Amino acid sequence: MSVPALCAILALLLQWVPGLPERIVSAPPPHRLPLLTNLRFLCSKEPMHLLLQHLARAHGDLFSLRLGCRSLLVVSNSTLTREVLLRQGRTFGGRQRMVTTDIISRGGQNIAFGDYGTCWRVHRKIVHAALHESAHGSRDMERIVSREAGQLCTSLAKVAESGEPIELSEMLGRAVTNVVCTLVFSATYGEHDPELADVLAYNRGIVRSVARHAAVDAFPLLRLFPLSGLRELRCCVATRDALLNRKLQQHEESLDPENPRDLMDWLLISQIKQDQGKGSIPNTHLSNDRLLMTTADIFGAGVETTATTLSWLFAFLLHYPEVQQRIQVELDEKVGSERDPRWEDHSRLPQLESAICEVLRIRPVAPLLVPHVAMRDTIVGGCSIPCGTQVIVNMWAVHHDERQWENPEVFDPGRFLDVDGELLVKKPQSYFPFGAGPRICLGEVLARQELFIFSAWLLHRFHLIPVPDRPLPSLEGEVGVVLRPSTYSLLLRLRNS
Repeated sequence: MSVPALCAILALLLQWVPGLPERIVSAPPPHRLPLLTNLRFLCSKEPMHLLLQHLARAHGDLFSLRLGCRSLLVVSNSTLTREVLLRQGRTFGGRQRMVTTDIISRGGQNIAFGDYGTCWRVHRKIVHAALHESAHGSRDMERIVSREAGQLCTSLAKVAESGEPIELSEMLGRAVTNVVCTLVFSATYGEHDPELADVLAYNRGIVRSVARHAAVDAFPLLRLFPLSGLRELRCCVATRDALLNRKLQQHEESLDPENPRDLMDWLLISQIKQDQGKGSIPNTHLSNDRLLMTTADIFGAGVETTATTLSWLFAFLLHYPEVQQRIQVELDEKVGSERDPRWEDHSRLPQLESAICEVLRIRPVAPLLVPHVAMRDTIVGGCSIPCGTQVIVNMWAVHHDERQWENPEVFDPGRFLDVDGELLVKKPQSYFPFGAGPRICLGEVLARQELFIFSAWLLHRFHLIPVPDRPLPSLEGEVGVVLRPSTYSLLLRLRNS
């Protein structure tokens, strides 16, 4: 073995000084325990969000631990979550530089992984306005999502007529990707378009490689070794960036500032205004790197999460056919058979909306939020938190807290309905489906429309039926970048047949 490799291994072992989770009283450092004790914890096959939930039950809702070279503070109840995300959202708005996220975002040049500060706030404000303008408000966004929902239903109708089982996740992913491509750079792809295949391939590859080699973020020196996952990640990111650079060049050449077509046009217009000094703040320039990483951000956050939530919804409806029946009865009464569901119907379809809310609670696609970082010394839950502390919010524990939710492991959309069967106006205090505070999900409006329209169209047209002689879908989930259901098949039957 070479000398540099030996040095790297030695440095890796020296920086890994593990410690057991402990209840924080006045912010003492975690107790440090023998290496093998923590190896049993780190090598457990149990998903991290469940491990941390169990540790919270033993050590309290606010505890610290060491994971590799990182000291982490773990938050596991709704009161502390509101403190960190809302009341002290700016204090905990920082991000930790990590190996994988640096590769994905060119060193934090996007919204998701960029560090909090003046530049980030200006950048987020520009992107928020561009998202709104590129969709021309909710009506054009609805038109784009409904078009994809219609095309998806047309393809599924052929499958239903064949009577063959189908695995929906790939078709859902393609439809959601098409929505994002239309909004970002006005590209609409057919089912077998090679460029769409590239987008789907690099998106899946990024998700897969990050999930396989997340350990490199806990042990950064591992990046010195020839890890196949990092090679795959860099390759997928290069493919992504080549496509986005090509789209950016095309948009620069054809840009008409008076008639912007999509998100990329609106970002270019904002860039031009900054260059002209209109509303520009020093050191907040929207560079091409930031512009491209923003568009990549939309794909990374907006495709996998939405498609996965829809897959979870349909899996639960196979387990709870009475919920599906109530939704379809309501669709028949409120929408009828003469037209397709519209976004304006969502307030009149509490059975469907409550089912979506419950799926977002019981199976949060990101059980552990991206770590926040304290940007100054502060106090949380009566405990002193030093500047630079990384904070993980265990959203799984918050959404499955027996003190806040009755029978939290049971799928019960009724918990989001009032006594009259209408959707609760004020959601429970322990419910954070899109996060909260300054770091709340930028694509929440789009995600809510997609979840409602895609599910409403499919349930309006089809019965979802379990495949005979096969087990129902597993509800355990497979942990990666997001918590996905295991692959499952179902049968579709046209409701008007």
